[in-house]
Amino acid sequence: MYRTIFSYVIIKVYGDFPERILNLCAKNQISTWNVHRQKGYIELCIMMKDFKRLRQIRGKSGVRIKIIKKCGFRIIVSKYKLRMGMVIGIVLFLAILKLLSGFVWDIEIVGAKNTSKEEIIGLCKGQGIYIGQYIKNINTVISKDKILLDSDKLAWAAVNVEGTKITVNVTEVKSQIPEFSPSNIIATDDAVIKNIKVLSGNSQIKIGDAVQKGDLLISGTVDIGDRVNFIKSSGEILGEIETKIVISKPYIQEMKKYTSENKQKFVLEFFGFKLPIFLGETKGNFTENYSKQQLQFLKHKMPIILHKKQYDFFTTYNAQFKKSELINQIEIEFEKEVKRKKLENVTVISREIYQDDTSVTVEYIIKHIKNICREENLIITTLN
Repeated sequence: MYRTIFSYVIIKVYGDFPERILNLCAKNQISTWNVHRQKGYIELCIMMKDFKRLRQIRGKSGVRIKIIKKCGFRIIVSKYKLRMGMVIGIVLFLAILKLLSGFVWDIEIVGAKNTSKEEIIGLCKGQGIYIGQYIKNINTVISKDKILLDSDKLAWAAVNVEGTKITVNVTEVKSQIPEFSPSNIIATDDAVIKNIKVLSGNSQIKIGDAVQKGDLLISGTVDIGDRVNFIKSSGEILGEIETKIVISKPYIQEMKKYTSENKQKFVLEFFGFKLPIFLGETKGNFTENYSKQQLQFLKHKMPIILHKKQYDFFTTYNAQFKKSELINQIEIEFEKEVKRKKLENVTVISREIYQDDTSVTVEYIIKHIKNICREENLIITTLN
């Protein structure tokens, strides 16, 4: 680092006995490094200030010196010292950086599990804590007290200023709803019971029973002698459910063919102000993909968000399909529908194919296994 700041040169020493230069350097206390013996010459590094002395003391040593390269900060400065635009730009950059360092660049929420970070950031904004706020205008003590007053979900909060970042540490209020709140388990769908697993409560069904949506499966009332206890029911009841899935496909379909053409548009968001950095409108047929990224500098988040939209262009054409091809399309879509609905242990009971002049329709009747439990709180009324 010292050598880079005060600059050094890489030189080539040649002549009858180029090794003499090393003796001269040692005698005059001149430091050298990276010494390499090449064919006919010696290559080495020497500080800029020592190089001027070396040229004076080499005398009649019979060696010649040639500069290969100059390195270091002073060399760069001297190279650009006459370019006032660059100097002014560096000064402006440092001044702007100093100015912006007095504002909030990022807000980090620590400790939130059940409360969304967006909700806490909204509470902070209500107290004047937001990206772009002048840091000296933020009173961390008063702000954290007001955040606690405005939220019934937080038990404790602390607002800390860390450079240009605000860190909000929170502890949430524990649920006030007692875990033993009495409840029943009722059916979510019409089903045939296949498996019963009761963890607490009084089972009202047995395997093989047919139940309807809303029927009582596990009761939260348990008779103990001459009195009734109310408990929180829990368990897993697996039922076989019958479902109909209908999918249609037309013979003539509009298809897409993507071209090699694509386009990107960028928008810079700075302290809430958005600056488009593109010209013109996007016309034609395209699909749009959106993403955003908060820029970082030396692993620190900056108050600059880059919004990106990518447009992939395509042309359309009409394609005519055969009945067998449409049935294959429907089969693929049926599999996707089963995965999308996360149906388990699916069995196809029937598969009916209908067709007319314009389309083919397939009607599936399926059975699948599902946990049909839904908790419902007990409403207890005491009559005197």
